[in-house]
Amino acid sequence: MSPPFQLPDVDCVVVNRDGGDAFFAALASIRAQAGVDVSIFVVDNASQAAERERLASDFPEVRLVAFPRNLGFAGAANEGIARGRSPFVLLVNNDALLSADYAARLAARLALDDRLAAVQGLVLTSDGGRVDTAGLCWNRRGEAVPLFAGSAPGQVPGEVFEVSGVSATATLYRRSALQSVAPQGEVFDRSFFAYYEDVDLSLRLARAGWRFACDPAALCRHEGSRTGRRMPSRRAVWTALNRWRTLFRNFDMRLLVGTTNRNKIREIRSILAGAPIDLVTLEAFPAIDAPEETRRTFEENARAKAVYYAEAIGELTVAEDSGLEIDALGGAPGVESARLGGVDATYPEKFAIIYERLRASGHTDSPARFVCALALARAG
Repeated sequence: MSPPFQLPDVDCVVVNRDGGDAFFAALASIRAQAGVDVSIFVVDNASQAAERERLASDFPEVRLVAFPRNLGFAGAANEGIARGRSPFVLLVNNDALLSADYAARLAARLALDDRLAAVQGLVLTSDGGRVDTAGLCWNRRGEAVPLFAGSAPGQVPGEVFEVSGVSATATLYRRSALQSVAPQGEVFDRSFFAYYEDVDLSLRLARAGWRFACDPAALCRHEGSRTGRRMPSRRAVWTALNRWRTLFRNFDMRLLVGTTNRNKIREIRSILAGAPIDLVTLEAFPAIDAPEETRRTFEENARAKAVYYAEAIGELTVAEDSGLEIDALGGAPGVESARLGGVDATYPEKFAIIYERLRASGHTDSPARFVCALALARAG
């Protein structure tokens, strides 16, 4: 594409943690961008030394911002964005391959429409056969999902179209828009660490009056979860927790906490601090009896409690069930953790029972984990 005017410069930020060959292929595609000047910032989340050495050798023009620990995507992206000065900021995943005109097409769109906070291209799967994302949309369960995901590329509109939000997989942002919702310089909320941080940012920008678009002529291929696939359990936890954070922080609502445990209420208040939520506890409903926790899994108990209180009180309700699973005891105490030794038993008394059971089973120690399941329910 040959735009009829000089496009503003672009700062490109890539967050990396041991991305390997896919990471270097992504950088090569960024280096090959035509029609616009692109400065590349790589924020490294404690990759192996060999990866940083290869980066310095193969891409000497890249500005490396290296950290000795993993800041997560949100924190690392903030560091990269803060080090640039160009009016446009391109965020690219470390496993995304851009067409040579990707940045120029998006920059031209932002330059032509000052209502837009960000524009993304059509992101395809790694083989180019299906759409990975054309933007963000919402399903009926209140989840942010990729627009046109799984569709054939031909099913996407051929012209530029507006979207509800953009995915940070490969999106060009207007720096002034980012600054308008980041008065302290923090574009992404670091507490998100990874996943849903781009959804939260899109909602904050939308609430400030900004708009978003997808240019389907700008093409990108995305392998997907190059970093996240190495820790699937953490990915699931971050996604679930950050989805709730996003909803609670961007929509006004009342939320009933379906527990009488003061420590758990305190934790939930801490997680949702600063969110526009009227948090209600069961102390306001003394006539409501607690349900029996008779299910076999944490998930089933959490869901049963959330549904019970939502139907009984008529409020959007969050409930949880949690406990300790010890391998040598076959997963016990599990869902009985809170009732181990009786409901009034102290933690030292509970641990004394656990140690006695371990000794009786012939073990002095064992792998164990704390498990917490959360459920959200509304009446009806």
